[in-house]
Amino acid sequence: MKNLIKLLFIISFLNLYLFANSEINVQKNISLVGAEQNQEFVISSKFHEQKYLIQVYKPKTKEPKNGYDVVYILDGNATFPYASIMAQVIDNMSYRTKKTPPIIVAIGYASKDLFDIKARSYDYTPPYKGELKILANRGSSEYLQGGAEKFYNFLQNELKPIIEGNYPINTKKQTLFGHSYGGLFTLYAFLNHSEDFQNFIAASPSIWWNDFNILKELKNKKFKIKNPKKLYLSVGEIENKGKNPSDIETFASYLKNTQNLEIKILNISNASHIEALFPALNQIFKLE
Repeated sequence: MKNLIKLLFIISFLNLYLFANSEINVQKNISLVGAEQNQEFVISSKFHEQKYLIQVYKPKTKEPKNGYDVVYILDGNATFPYASIMAQVIDNMSYRTKKTPPIIVAIGYASKDLFDIKARSYDYTPPYKGELKILANRGSSEYLQGGAEKFYNFLQNELKPIIEGNYPINTKKQTLFGHSYGGLFTLYAFLNHSEDFQNFIAASPSIWWNDFNILKELKNKKFKIKNPKKLYLSVGEIENKGKNPSDIETFASYLKNTQNLEIKILNISNASHIEALFPALNQIFKLE
């Protein structure tokens, strides 16, 4: 019995010793899975002083006859890793599903912050006149706002030519995705530059910004679409709690008689504002 107790003591001591002295080789700054398909570069806008981190996922599946569909996603620092992983899954299953993922172009900021509050506050908010109206029940950025048209010029006239010059793009299948302030920018682009994209996905858009100014503009706007478009609007159940109709439903109601427009509304179950981001992002892989 004494020998057994002694043996158990020795084993326990060895376990403590080995655990206390175990070491792991920790690596920092590791690459995202699938790094060979992920590419990035930094570009300075000629339209205003801002450096953008552009991250691109280029599918390994053979390019379609007319080139790859392309999706431009905002807040790229936060959205690109998820979008890249999802695209890789589709890529790896293409032999079975015969489905090709789009080229993903994520527009982020060289600051490397997940969400660059100062930069996105300016880039994603529409131009406005007079004093910016701030709602009492909504947070508002302390930074300069109203730079959406300058940012759009960067996207359309500077970034797009670079992408189209370096990747086989189907310019007839282009999508713009944005969340929150990015969703507001997506709606701004839809209303003012609808012919530059075929699909617009606005996730939890900040329609309340500047006292619902974008709703007021839309209500008084004679809006026409020449070529078929799709507008996807989404919101989280929790962030929309107690509001009926939701802001996105009100926005959609003003467009119900618009020709050449297909509208899809997605209510994301049990999701707060930030939790609704990634389920909405999945929509970029469900477009036809």
